[in-house]
Amino acid sequence: MTLYATYFDSNFLVRGIAALRSLVRHAGTPPRALVLALDDRCADVLRAPEAVPGLTLEVMTIGEMEARYPSLREVRPTRSAVEYYFTLTPFLCEAALERVASGERAVYMDADLFFFADPEPAVRAPGQADITVVEHRFPDRLRHLADAYGRFNVGWLTFASAPAARVCIDDWKRRCLDWCGDQPDVRGFADQKYLEHWPVLTDSLTVLEHPGVNLAPWNVARFHLALDAAGQVTVDGQRLIVFHFHRFQRIATDLYEADYAGFGRLPRVLTERIYGTYVPELAAIEREVLERWGWAPEGRLVRFARRFRSLRDSALYLLSVWRLLTGERVLMRGDHSVGILRSLKYV
Repeated sequence: MTLYATYFDSNFLVRGIAALRSLVRHAGTPPRALVLALDDRCADVLRAPEAVPGLTLEVMTIGEMEARYPSLREVRPTRSAVEYYFTLTPFLCEAALERVASGERAVYMDADLFFFADPEPAVRAPGQADITVVEHRFPDRLRHLADAYGRFNVGWLTFASAPAARVCIDDWKRRCLDWCGDQPDVRGFADQKYLEHWPVLTDSLTVLEHPGVNLAPWNVARFHLALDAAGQVTVDGQRLIVFHFHRFQRIATDLYEADYAGFGRLPRVLTERIYGTYVPELAAIEREVLERWGWAPEGRLVRFARRFRSLRDSALYLLSVWRLLTGERVLMRGDHSVGILRSLKYV
């Protein structure tokens, strides 16, 4: 059985629940997961059986993680919140690997992923080594981004319970404790660029070629999206399994933004079938969290405020309008199944 591991705090709770529920919906067998809850509110919600029905879920608190790894507590004061979260990734992967038996696999997944099909065929594809990674798959015009952000994306990693996986995770832990900055640097980028050392450490590593795993804003322009006879999204003819909703944010109640600046226009299949599935789910979960637990994330239209206090403010405002008109930026409503807004209503 595969164990899926991820982490998030209460600010990301709605998206984390959406990721886990989509996994339950599409998994061929009842899945199990390990979630590192980064604050108490997040842990309290996740421990409720109704949070993710059908999922065998273990919730680990940040206190439990730091008790297991005291070095994390030592470096925490030296880092911003996001840098500390990045530092946690290899430690969570090790904790997940400790919970799987021989022949089983642990999958690390970012909390802004969402499943559209059963991931097990990709997790257990023939020829898989002890570690499976996914390249960023930048299109040619964005290939230079690999120099800053790395060849591999940390959003989807698969580990077998094997020595090779433990060697790479140990190296990863050490490097993240040394430095884990949230901006590209000569030392690397966050927890991600360190993955480039793994092919040097072991030859038991596979680069997953399935285009439907970790499809993302930075690589979608490289592929052809279409619908099959059943109306399901395909990526270069293969079924979309999991999409990575990078550069996506909630900006107000029932209002969301996808920003593809530099990545290109959002094609219709992407907006209507991928975002058009995800956005209503987020809105429904947010309403459920409000009804059951009495709170919801705040959202403000700060990115759309007309602030012309400087020439730079005016230029940024006009640029945001231009991206909206050219289709690199799309506003979406969460109160109906396909809520794509291509207008200046909220600008």
